[in-house]
Amino acid sequence: MQQEERDIINKLLTEQSKCLAELGNKISTVLASPQFKEAITEITLQNKKIHEAFTAAFIEMNKKMASNTPTMSGTFRHVKRGTDYTIDRVINVQNSGPPIQDGELLLVYESINDKAGYGRRLDEFADGRFVRIDPEPEDPELPFWPEDV
Repeated sequence: MQQEERDIINKLLTEQSKCLAELGNKISTVLASPQFKEAITEITLQNKKIHEAFTAAFIEMNKKMASNTPTMSGTFRHVKRGTDYTIDRVINVQNSGPPIQDGELLLVYESINDKAGYGRRLDEFADGRFVRIDPEPEDPELPFWPEDV
């Protein structure tokens, strides 16, 4: 490389450094300005309002889903096997493939003997495969069967 080429490159690098320094100063001025601080404060407040609205909507949606999901409790015996199970909960299945469809209610139950967990469609649980072995609760809403849903 010849001296003339080196001088041109050095001149370009010096100009680039000056431009970057000037740009840095302008950015610092903007960041320190009251307008920028006000804009950041406004964006932060809007973000907080959006977050609060989303959170409230999410909580409301969960309440509605929970209120639409039936409850059931008790101890049941599998007629064929003679094994006993307690009801854990009824859940709303989120699944797009067979054999359980999206939105279908599934009963979750646990083996009293080995604590293994299982899930079954409500109609399968109520089709005679299981019989209640504990006294029915006084609350007429419990237990429900699929035809009550």
